[in-house]
Parts: sequence; structure tokens; C-alpha cells
Amino acid sequence: FVAAQDKLRFWCLDVHSWVDYFTIPPSFTAIVLGRNWIGMRFFRIARIMNIPDILQFLHILRSSNSIRLTRMLCLLFTVWLSAAGFVHLVENSGDFFNNYSNSQSITYFQCVYFLIVTMR
Repeated sequence: FVAAQDKLRFWCLDVHSWVDYFTIPPSFTAIVLGRNWIGMRFFRIARIMNIPDILQFLHILRSSNSIRLTRMLCLLFTVWLSAAGFVHLVENSGDFFNNYSNSQSITYFQCVYFLIVTMR
């Protein structure tokens, strides 16, 4: 934030700022309320979108086609894994009408598997 040229644009429009907005406050509210909430933690997976920049900086990716392919794959994995996180959040939040009780809880990896099977 300090080194950004346009601070307002960085603060409002950057993907990583939105990730921080959605993931940090639920951690503090969980401490204050004493109740754990999955929340929007699945947005943290958006950090995967930095991988092409890091690989380009380390001179692992050199051609424009490999950079484009890596960006596309990282975007695909980001959407796929964040969708699995959203399904995990919805499935494990419990029933609103039944005092938030849950008959069964599923893991994040089961949600990823269900998305793979659904996409096929």
C-alpha cells in the first residue's frame, strides 16, 4: 500500500486487498465471539494467481505462450478451489431453522472431489 502509485485504486480494486477484507475480520470475530466460523477463508486461494509473476521473475517462464498458459491454469485452479471452498462453507454452515445443527459435515477435499465429478 505504501509503495503504490494510486493508493485509492490499490486499496479498492486490488484482488489481494479484497482477499484481506474477507479473511482477516472473521478471524478476529471468531476470537471475540468464541465461535469458529468458516467464513470467506476460501478467498485466500486467490494468492495462487501470483504464481506466474513469481515464475517469470525467477526466469523459469520465458516465452509469452508459457506465461499465458500458466496464467490460464492458475485462474482455472483458483476458480475451481474457491468454488470448492464456497460449497464447503454452504454445506457446513448448518441448518438455519434447526439451530445451525448439521446432520453430516463434509471436508474441503470431498467438496473438491464433488466439483471434479460434477465438471466431468
